[in-house]
Amino acid sequence: MHATLKVCSQSGLLPSEYCPEHLLEEKVFLNRPEYLTTTKAWPGGANRKPADAEQMPPTEVCDIHTSRPNPPGNLSYKINDEMTAVTLNWDAVKEAAGYLVFKKKAGEEAFTLLTETPLTGRSYTDKKIMEKEKYVYQVVAVSASGVYAEAVSITVEVPEKPVIYSLTVAAEGPDGGNIEPAAGSYSFKAGTQVHLKAKDVPGWNFIHWLIEGETQTTDTRKNINVTLSSNLKVTAVYEKVNGEEENGEGNGS
Repeated sequence: MHATLKVCSQSGLLPSEYCPEHLLEEKVFLNRPEYLTTTKAWPGGANRKPADAEQMPPTEVCDIHTSRPNPPGNLSYKINDEMTAVTLNWDAVKEAAGYLVFKKKAGEEAFTLLTETPLTGRSYTDKKIMEKEKYVYQVVAVSASGVYAEAVSITVEVPEKPVIYSLTVAAEGPDGGNIEPAAGSYSFKAGTQVHLKAKDVPGWNFIHWLIEGETQTTDTRKNINVTLSSNLKVTAVYEKVNGEEENGEGNGS
């Protein structure tokens, strides 16, 4: 009579509670009666078995997969400013030889394995995300013998990609002026308020600000705030103390 049993493919023994599912396989065994080994009186020698004894099912439990590692702690995430990548971070597990990362969209049933082989580090960056989508990630610690820890999960909701505007800061008069932020081009999220400062420069006095080429005649303060709702160019205008113009100069940025 034959019997079909699941065994651990690594040990060939009955699976323990820790044997990974992908290492289990079904094998057909000969469910024969018990037998006695031979003694020295037997012509072929002692401790010999029937020829089909090796086909009998195992009775011992796997001795390779004997414990389970702890799950990773403090799983967290961070999305980059461009909303194009999410980085997962977690604490190390002493018993783990590596970590597997799985992902699915919220509402889906099955997870997809993102890491073909266990990671040895404690972070993973997924660059295949879309704005306004929600994802569920799982991180699983794996022992040296291939035993999986219980998975830890985290849900990541990717916001809508922010609108970015450029702010160009310049000075008319002394080269670069004395302004904060310094003359140059900057990028900010829409709605960001930027504080601008201008100071007098030896031989030059600050007169007013230009925003997109228009003189701010109603506001000659040295410190102003601008809120980014479009691309802007802001210029600090200086005038020489003696009222003279520089020869061929005067528009530095």
